[in-house]
Amino acid sequence: MNKRFFYLQLARNNLKRNQRNFIPYWLSCVVVVAFFFNLANLQRMIKAAEHVYGNTTVAGVLSFGTAIVAVLAAIFIFYANGFLMRNRKKEIGLYGILGLEKRHIARVLFYESAAVAVSAIAAGLLLGIVFGKLIFLLLARLIRYPVGVSYTIYGKPIFYSLVVFGLLFLAVLIFNLISMHLTEPIELLKSKNQGEKKMRFVKLTALIGLLCLSGGYYIAIAVTAPLTALLLFFVAVLLVIMATHYLFRAGSVVVLGALKKNRHFYYRPSNFISTSALIYRMRKNATGLANICILSCMVMVTVAGTAAVYHMTERRTQAEFPTAYVKSWEWEEGKDWLSIYRDLVEKYAAESHVAVSKFYDTERLGLMAQEKDGEFVTVQEWNSEEADSYRYISVLRQEDYTKITGETLPFTLRGKEIALSAGKSGQQLTEFTLEGVTYPVKAELNMEKLMDARMVGLSGQTVLLVAGETEMQAMQADLRKSQAARPAAGESGGDPYRIEQTMFFDLEGTPAAIAEFEQKAEASTILPDREKQLWLRGREAYQAELYGANGGLYFIGIFLGSLFLLLTVLIIYFKQMSEGEEDRERFSILKQVGLSRREAKQVIRRQLLMIFFLPLVTAIVHVSVATVIIGRILLVSFGILTSEVIPYMALTIAAFALLYLVVYLWTSRVYYVTVHRS
Repeated sequence: MNKRFFYLQLARNNLKRNQRNFIPYWLSCVVVVAFFFNLANLQRMIKAAEHVYGNTTVAGVLSFGTAIVAVLAAIFIFYANGFLMRNRKKEIGLYGILGLEKRHIARVLFYESAAVAVSAIAAGLLLGIVFGKLIFLLLARLIRYPVGVSYTIYGKPIFYSLVVFGLLFLAVLIFNLISMHLTEPIELLKSKNQGEKKMRFVKLTALIGLLCLSGGYYIAIAVTAPLTALLLFFVAVLLVIMATHYLFRAGSVVVLGALKKNRHFYYRPSNFISTSALIYRMRKNATGLANICILSCMVMVTVAGTAAVYHMTERRTQAEFPTAYVKSWEWEEGKDWLSIYRDLVEKYAAESHVAVSKFYDTERLGLMAQEKDGEFVTVQEWNSEEADSYRYISVLRQEDYTKITGETLPFTLRGKEIALSAGKSGQQLTEFTLEGVTYPVKAELNMEKLMDARMVGLSGQTVLLVAGETEMQAMQADLRKSQAARPAAGESGGDPYRIEQTMFFDLEGTPAAIAEFEQKAEASTILPDREKQLWLRGREAYQAELYGANGGLYFIGIFLGSLFLLLTVLIIYFKQMSEGEEDRERFSILKQVGLSRREAKQVIRRQLLMIFFLPLVTAIVHVSVATVIIGRILLVSFGILTSEVIPYMALTIAAFALLYLVVYLWTSRVYYVTVHRS
């Protein structure tokens, strides 16, 4: 018989004989390949849709998601391969005992890996192509793309999939060959019957885990500045991941040791068998449970965070655009730009046969300030180390408050009197000092109304109302004087105290007439100053861009959340199947010495319950703490309050816990069948 044919036949027989282990591994690889290809193809397809508004933003988000999927695919394939090879060590060791040299075994492993890799990549690409249209329709619905964008299959995503997963399977093969080469056949043959070595430095490991967990939780809870929270978020995530691994490892040793010392608990048949089995592989158990916990956190955080961002898009659009059109410009003394722009809008509206409605205007003076010795000093240069003490101040006329919020003020400001939103401390001030000028505070503003109108969006922002336009201009003049009196004031690079005027209005008419108005406004250059054209910001264009960005982000959240969930389920499945194979011989011996099938079920149920829900409980605690820092990040990035994130997080946790219970029931059945398989 030809040697090559012999090794091919041996590899084929191995795949067929071990199909119970190979099929789940192969299916997992197929699905991961399909995930990667679909995301890469969607990114290429949307990037090519140049006629779609916001396509570059969505393509960038999808490109980031593709890179994440590639990293996760590498981690998972190596992880799943570890379970597969662990169950085959005895088989590979037996080949060595029967006379096959390591180079012969390596050739068999090569043929097996090649068969799995080629078939998995091909099936994954086929699955991705078949379901790609469905996934594209989901994305199109989320980001509200026009139907005119057609689903297309590009060659580059196929090429990238072949390269990425070809290299991954090659790396897995090399890893397996090195592991096999460094281990003697007799060691492989006995590997399944060898318990783990006693863990050393348990107290030190537990201490490091507690310190990492404390550090991660401290960052999540104590860091109140959104910008700082954004910078430290990944540090907190890394600390919590390290803490989870260390505490699961050390905690399993301590808890199982305590259970073993408890005579009333340990010396009962079901508890004795369950606890002994966990002690036998406590380190491997701890690693698997920690990975399940981390992936569970990723599922909940990713889905809940992106869902909150997406579902707040409509509210954010309405807050940014109370009317369909907005125009902003810098106020100039002696120049009535408001009348010029209003006249031009009314002229184009009359020519296009549309009616202007809900027209109003506002004025705002915005500045960054820092509290020092009880008064506020404007910030000329940004210093990231002092960013926590900065506060953005929006100065408005009292009439603008009513226009924006729709609420009539119960008081009237006169002279230098101001109304002020509550500061960071929540205490109402009687006076407010800005650049040496003291203003009496007459009343406190309604914070909820300000938040609803997005007049308060950043942490620490203060809204300050003045009596009218004259008082705002007087405050601007005082600020300019203080700036001119400072040393090197001229190096700041311009006037930081600009008053911004904004006009708002709606249009009523047919879609064709409104489109004609927009064309006239966009082409308008008939102005007293050619540098100031009538450039209008439209709510529809803004909303389209926002849905493109937030919808793409939500799609990535669903996509990655589904992938995290899939990996979680598969890791649980491989863990149960692998441990079932290890425990099968032990339960067979126990049945021979009198353990009934009913008692075996009780032992299995007790063993699974002792560890299975620990990752879920730990993940819920992690996510609950993470909600605090995630809320601050979403506040500075999207203007979403923590209170608005909590319902999405709670719903996601509940749905995930229910799904986790279903997985528990399914994998418990897998474990039971594996243990009692003859």
